Amino acid sequence: MNRHAFAHTRYLLLLLALRSIAFASVWEINVNTGMTPAGRKIQPPTPGQPAYYYPYVVGYQEIGLVATGDKKLPDEAPVEHLIAEALASQGYLVTHVAGTKLDPPPSLFLVFRWGNINPILYDDFDRNGGKAHHYNQSAYLKEMNLVGLQITDVYDQSMPKKDLLESANNNRYFVTISAYDFAAYYTHHKSVLLWVSRMSIPKQDLYLDQVVATLISTGTPFLGRETKTARVVDLMVPPGKVDFGAPVFKDYAAPGAAQPPASPRP
Repeated sequence: MNRHAFAHTRYLLLLLALRSIAFASVWEINVNTGMTPAGRKIQPPTPGQPAYYYPYVVGYQEIGLVATGDKKLPDEAPVEHLIAEALASQGYLVTHVAGTKLDPPPSLFLVFRWGNINPILYDDFDRNGGKAHHYNQSAYLKEMNLVGLQITDVYDQSMPKKDLLESANNNRYFVTISAYDFAAYYTHHKSVLLWVSRMSIPKQDLYLDQVVATLISTGTPFLGRETKTARVVDLMVPPGKVDFGAPVFKDYAAPGAAQPPASPRP
């Protein structure tokens, strides 16, 4: 190999290495909020005119086929606290139990979930090297919602939708917040969904404790605010490690609770 060819080869290898480093330092985060007709009738809150909510923490979930030995969040991870701070910045404030009452009276019942989802059960390969996915149908539909798609989008051949469909094939980490009408739930035992905000990221070689805080902060401007189209945020990730402390967090429903306490009154 002559000197010029060798230099050119080294230059190409350097470009490939830099490209790999660049891609490794970018997280592609999907965020969206779906709103129901009932939710659209409600004026979004502001820090000056807040809406109060009663929280219910479902917590960590594994949906679909999840690899054994996957690293879970430590017990001291302050996910509820991070979500509460994000909601407060958008005008959503938690109510408190004061004797036999909820003070201030809440208008919303918010459900918090986070975890890991993988819709693919197994793959088939043909003689030509082609690959066909076999899905857990329920998990796949949930993952489509996570990236902002509906089942009808399967037939959409536009590049943005095709990219999102391909993204929905990934094992993903997620955080979701679902809002229900508190009065309808508490008084009439009806689940009237108002909106769902979703944040997710492909798992890649990451662990949930590395990304959960970033998922929540990236989705904060979209909490309770409808997105007409799916949003993808490319985020440059600084080097470093997330360390969770031991937060003090009160007045949140335990995962085993089925409904708000019977004694307080709004």
